[in-house]
Amino acid sequence: MMLSYASSTTVSQCYDVFMSFRGEDTRMTFTGHLYEALIENGIITYKDDRTLGLGKRIAPELLQAIETSKIAVVILSRQYATSKWCLQELAKIVDCMKRGKLIVIPIFYHVTPSDVRHQSDCFEQAFSNHDANTEIAPGKVNIWRAAFEEVGALSGLHVTKDKDEAKEVKKVVSQVLKYLSNTMPLDRSKSLVGIESRVDEVKKYIENGV
Repeated sequence: MMLSYASSTTVSQCYDVFMSFRGEDTRMTFTGHLYEALIENGIITYKDDRTLGLGKRIAPELLQAIETSKIAVVILSRQYATSKWCLQELAKIVDCMKRGKLIVIPIFYHVTPSDVRHQSDCFEQAFSNHDANTEIAPGKVNIWRAAFEEVGALSGLHVTKDKDEAKEVKKVVSQVLKYLSNTMPLDRSKSLVGIESRVDEVKKYIENGV
């Protein structure tokens, strides 16, 4: 059975993949196609489809979903940095990555890794606006910049306008499946401490007619 997750009010399970994206850029294109491909391959995926209202805080369950995911697929598009919600997600993702709890796959969608790393070109104005916003603590913007720099330095997928997006989606799914296969236990019984010795004892009782 294929399982998936699109936002609800609670988070009660672990996820294979958490998707971070700017809705107005890619929701109906690359992100939507990737999400469908992931769930078709049986990958449990968290994709939040809400739009955060002005002045509202990021939902706690969304941060919890990041904590309980194995992989974060971050789709960095031209308007990604204009969203404080996206930047808070990214900061949380990088924090989990540094603690060894999360694998991050960056998708540079119509942007370059260099621009992400240095917050240049389309990202420059977005960060300048955040710097000028007196409602945002300067320390928080610095955290967002550091997260951008971290993710921009990671090996990822660079999707340019001249590439076949269907093929790029397949590449991402293939990479996710590869990571998941490396993290799944080969034999679930191995996690049951002492189970083999107990089975041997039961066999002896049976052989002795007990």
